[in-house]
Amino acid sequence: YSFLTVGERHACAIDSLGSLKCWGENTNGRLGIGSFATQYTPVSVTLSNVVEVQAGGTHTCARTTGGTVYCWGRNSNGQVGDGSFSDRTTPTAVIF
Repeated sequence: YSFLTVGERHACAIDSLGSLKCWGENTNGRLGIGSFATQYTPVSVTLSNVVEVQAGGTHTCARTTGGTVYCWGRNSNGQVGDGSFSDRTTPTAVIF
């Protein structure tokens, strides 16, 4: 893995091909895998060409080679950046 980040009870890593995998507790959808199921081993997030990932307490954000930023997980304070306050279980493009 070329990059690793650790949040509150979850972690994510980018492999050498730019694929993102996350694992751990999945409350609020912080793993970005479309569910709330906790994962004990790394599972793929549906993003490609990922160059950076950062995990917050209960949300996660990633940037792709094209410069698009995606976030997911807890969104009670607008952490996902899509103008809503609803939790997101899959990567959601940040509105700039």
